Amino acid sequence: MFGESDSHINVAVVGLSGTGKSTLINRLRKVPDNLPGAALCGEVETANKPTMYDLPCMPSIRLWDFPGGNTAAQPQRYYFDTLRLYAFDALIINATDALSDLDVHLCSLAALYSLPVALLRNKADLALEAKLRRKDFTLPHDALAQLREEFHASLSSESLPLS
Repeated sequence: MFGESDSHINVAVVGLSGTGKSTLINRLRKVPDNLPGAALCGEVETANKPTMYDLPCMPSIRLWDFPGGNTAAQPQRYYFDTLRLYAFDALIINATDALSDLDVHLCSLAALYSLPVALLRNKADLALEAKLRRKDFTLPHDALAQLREEFHASLSSESLPLS
């Protein structure tokens, strides 16, 4: 996908449908969701093909918004190869509560290509609100600590090639 003369760092933002990949890109770019040029956001899958966005604060980085994986249009089994994720310089895997099978699959395949991976826990604010609403905790700090422990436990329960 990218030639050796490409001086940009191309980062693919991937994950399940509905994890907030497009919203993440807009936040990193400091662009409101409703402005022209923003990544399309919605409650249903809005990215139907990989779309590139410049990162104004770091002009050498390009963020690529990808359709959600593990869907009828993008089955997990073919997601990495069909979308040529091996051609990117790095992956940001946008996860929510626990790691999905797709997240683990992408980490494993990225390791085969020596691709750096950043696992991002998105929508933690919603999980925190739910914990506090259920009154599992009286202090937000304690609930947040448990959320971190749960996510780290899901990371260590998988045999991921993490460093």
